[in-house]
Amino acid sequence: MRQLKSKLFLSSAIIVLVFSLFNTVTAFADDGTPPPTEEPVVTEPVPVEVEQVIEQLPADTDLVVLDAGGEALPLPSQEAAAVVVSGDPIWCPTGADPIPGTGGCTDAQSSLSDLIAVLQTQTDGVNFDYEGAGTIYIAVDWDASTDASPDNGANIDFDQTILGLTDLVVQGGWGGAAGAPSNLSGINSLNFWSWSSPLTLNDLVLDGAGWNGPKSTDTGLTALDGSGTVELNNVSVTHSDEYGVWIDTTGDVTIKNGDFSNNGQIYTYSYDNGNGTYTYTYGYGDGLYLDPSGNITLDNVSANGNYGSGAYINTYGTVNITNSQFNSNGSPYTWSDTGNDSNGYWWFNYGDSVYDGFGLELYTDGNVTLNGVSAIGNLEYGAYIDTYGTVDITDSQFNSNGSHGFWSYSDTYGSSSGSYDTGGAYLYGNAFALTNVTASDNYLDGVMLRGGKGGVFAMARFEEGAMPEEGGVMATITCSTFENNGGYGVYSYLPGTLAFNGVTFNGNAEGGYYHEGAVNVGSGNCKPVAGNGSYDKEQTREPLYIVVELLQSQLPASFDNGLTFGSAFKVELTGAGEKAQGLEITLAFPIPDGMKDADLAVMFWNGSAWVKVPGGSVVDGKYVITVNQPGLYALVSK
Repeated sequence: MRQLKSKLFLSSAIIVLVFSLFNTVTAFADDGTPPPTEEPVVTEPVPVEVEQVIEQLPADTDLVVLDAGGEALPLPSQEAAAVVVSGDPIWCPTGADPIPGTGGCTDAQSSLSDLIAVLQTQTDGVNFDYEGAGTIYIAVDWDASTDASPDNGANIDFDQTILGLTDLVVQGGWGGAAGAPSNLSGINSLNFWSWSSPLTLNDLVLDGAGWNGPKSTDTGLTALDGSGTVELNNVSVTHSDEYGVWIDTTGDVTIKNGDFSNNGQIYTYSYDNGNGTYTYTYGYGDGLYLDPSGNITLDNVSANGNYGSGAYINTYGTVNITNSQFNSNGSPYTWSDTGNDSNGYWWFNYGDSVYDGFGLELYTDGNVTLNGVSAIGNLEYGAYIDTYGTVDITDSQFNSNGSHGFWSYSDTYGSSSGSYDTGGAYLYGNAFALTNVTASDNYLDGVMLRGGKGGVFAMARFEEGAMPEEGGVMATITCSTFENNGGYGVYSYLPGTLAFNGVTFNGNAEGGYYHEGAVNVGSGNCKPVAGNGSYDKEQTREPLYIVVELLQSQLPASFDNGLTFGSAFKVELTGAGEKAQGLEITLAFPIPDGMKDADLAVMFWNGSAWVKVPGGSVVDGKYVITVNQPGLYALVSK
């Protein structure tokens, strides 16, 4: 057990023990952990009073607390008490002050491993010495990475099947400032097995988990085979060999203010059948791997730079994610093959890489809400959502991903008479609502509402024979931008109506949008709020029109007189545009590489033929022209 003198340094303050001339005593951690004056609040450090600290010291011991300048602090002060707080992990029943060996608390132990052994004790061979609901307190200065105790390099396994504990709080940062965590980075993993009661972890840091032991995974933090709720507050798990956090419970999961980045590693598998060698290299490891049955809440979470996905979620409940980042995740899969198989056939030989890794990968039966989410620069999808509920996304970005920016299925069957088998289920609501969403610069499409390539991809799936309600709005996209995607800006194969309100399309390779059904173009109150670019619902200025790119195949007729197609736009007025006087619309047509030096012109479809629009010039590599009416416009070369 470590001595108190080795733990009496916090910030730059120093404790000096002045001993009696008649009796010199060494103070141990068991005797020196101070109590608070109030019942502890698990999300905040526990306040203490120096008088209580002194009561725990041996007799004939004087205490002097010096500040950073060497001046003595008054002993009754909270500043002095904060300097004194230190010690090893203890467990206390709910409602008890955290004083070692008092009020039902364990003695202070030198490690979590030792604490678990104490919690397993049954003096009478039947009943646990410590049982029920309670809190494990870990001092803010307890650092497993420098601790020579058994926790250094160990797996810490709390198994409820061999403990008498129920509701459990693990409170790090004990004795420190609000939010100051305890460092558990010296251990391989922190595991909670078969926990059927509520489990809460606060103010912990775990970095660099690795493989060790028959029951451990390469995951930093696990809560597996459980049935209780799991809550993480101010918990960070980074650089684990596989997952950062893996939770499997039938209860709800809540994670707030955590970092789960840079987890996983590259694996290589080789096989030699005697005729040649097959080598397979891939990255693996998600920041968050959540597989509960209940509802999931993520708030202020970072899951960036993982070798797998930022977050993998599979649940039956609702999912609410706010103010969170899932950026730069993923890694390549690489095949390399030489030789023949056992039948003499040449093995496939790619020698190339395909990429895998989503920012957010989500499967649920419930509704999904994303607010303030970024999924940027992932090697495959920015976000993939498969749900039987609705999808509501606000103030979020899905840019520069290696495949689709956002890809989502949504089944929204209602409760009308009949069944899926008879085709009677056809009551649908607004399955998708996107407000102030950006999905640009993705390798494939911007928004897709059925299949193909999408910065945002959403698909409504219908059982055989089930028909949607005719004319119903299936998706509403408001004040959003879809630019420079490799496919469409928005691709929809929904059965109902698609509604655009203040949407910008520009530079998408296959066109602005594609939708087989009706499209409503309405007004949108769109103005970025200064400093954060979020959607301002109070802004009253309405856009007058939207501009949508078209492919040549979408035009009503070909061109005569040897004209060559370059690019095309469809201009649609909003409600405000229809009321505007002296309307002016500026179009900037992309110029294909083969037409850079050609004689260019803009044609307008008047309902029966193409007619030339006077004016226009090349500005910054685009052909810019101002027109005064909605309709179809095409750039051509003569």
